[in-house]
Amino acid sequence: MLSPQVLSKGDQSAILRPDRLTTSDGRRITHIPLAAIQEVRPDGDTVLTIVLTDGVPRRLTGGNAYAASAFLTALTAALPEQRDPAGSALITTEEGGSIIKVWQVWCGALALYHPNGKRAGWYKYTDTSGNEHTTGYGANRATEEIHVVYDAESPTFSLAAEPLSSTVVKHVLGGGASLTILGLGLWGVLAPYI
Repeated sequence: MLSPQVLSKGDQSAILRPDRLTTSDGRRITHIPLAAIQEVRPDGDTVLTIVLTDGVPRRLTGGNAYAASAFLTALTAALPEQRDPAGSALITTEEGGSIIKVWQVWCGALALYHPNGKRAGWYKYTDTSGNEHTTGYGANRATEEIHVVYDAESPTFSLAAEPLSSTVVKHVLGGGASLTILGLGLWGVLAPYI
């Protein structure tokens, strides 16, 4: 099974699945059936414009020119012969997960709470040449899918990308806990002399 093609920049991402294009902008997730897409064209080096069958354009922003070009090629190849003229009427939009769940995860509830009912020990991903690899980075996350970033010249070296908000929360809580422990240690050492 091939990994889905992903195009992302910041909090915006687009994931090409076998039957649809899933875009997310922050917490808003949009599902666009491939049959509702008339064409995809580049709009600069890192931006793609999707034209729906009813003529409505949608923009996808990529992080770099190579990723945008690869996504354009994959999406164009995935478009079906039969298109549905309904276009925008076929699009569904939903709100993403609650922010409270992020706080639960980073406050230590990860060991107890998993929305999908299981904990993944490793993840599989497919590189651009079609070879499957596994990574343990990002293990024990509360999701079945992660965004893996890898070096194209050495695909076995990979990292799981995290949203900025999760990274900030993790480092602020970790830094705060470290400073608290340091402060208590200093107090224990210096208290007899004060």
